[in-house]
Amino acid sequence: NSVKSIESCRKWTETEWKFHYEKSWDWNCDTPLVAAVRFNRMNVVRYLMDHHSPNPFHSSNITGDDNESVESLVRKNGCIEIGEYIGEALYDQSQKGKVPSLFALLARVIRCNQHLYPMECFPETVRHELNNEAKCRIRTLPVIPPRSDQFRFSNRFFLRSLGKIFMDETKPYYDAKKAAMWLARYLEGAPKVAKTSSSYFDVDTLKTLETLCDEEEVDEEEIHKLSQLKSRYEAWKKSKEIVDAKQKIIDAERHKQNLKYLAKERKRQQKRAAKQAKIDAEFNCTRQA
Repeated sequence: NSVKSIESCRKWTETEWKFHYEKSWDWNCDTPLVAAVRFNRMNVVRYLMDHHSPNPFHSSNITGDDNESVESLVRKNGCIEIGEYIGEALYDQSQKGKVPSLFALLARVIRCNQHLYPMECFPETVRHELNNEAKCRIRTLPVIPPRSDQFRFSNRFFLRSLGKIFMDETKPYYDAKKAAMWLARYLEGAPKVAKTSSSYFDVDTLKTLETLCDEEEVDEEEIHKLSQLKSRYEAWKKSKEIVDAKQKIIDAERHKQNLKYLAKERKRQQKRAAKQAKIDAEFNCTRQA
């Protein structure tokens, strides 16, 4: 029920007679998340993302025929902080269930007990790692129930959209470092190996990230992630070639079976036609006699 209330919105249907038939259009209003982004309510967005799991891909038609989503409203209103917070929440949600690193656990303990563990007592290299891990917030989200077919988009694609927003050089919020960070986070969810022939790896985004790392000044962390993503892509490519080769063999066997079935069916039809022709000839001879 809570999921339904979070995703609920006003809906209406318009009908019109066109060329002797009735045509209808279904329109949607804003969900709570879309409305909060539209009116730049950061506190509402923070509450929804921290305590619920709203759909960031809902399309609203409140202003007319145009479909407006969280991404388009972030671009239109320039509320980049809201877009980043939603992206952080979706990224934390995708990381939930993964085993945290030792430095992540240690950073959390130190943040909770700063009076017992002052940062000055650690070496410089350890302080640097702890500061990097301290940037990662640990978000406690409820267990997400299975969604219906309308949620056919993955949350990862919002991270890619956020990276493309920061790549717009005509806007004042252009930031190559943030663009590289969000694109790298999007590619973290790419498959490591191809299990089926329909497996997909976003090579175009990987090339875009590589271009950003070559032409712009980005963090060393993103460059390290890029090298890892390249090796992952190579492993995926090899496994995809193996899967495609196996699929070709399976398709060839199926084609042979189909040809055999068609040949048997053709022979069966020919026998049936010859039998029917014999019956018709006997009937005509009997009739003439």
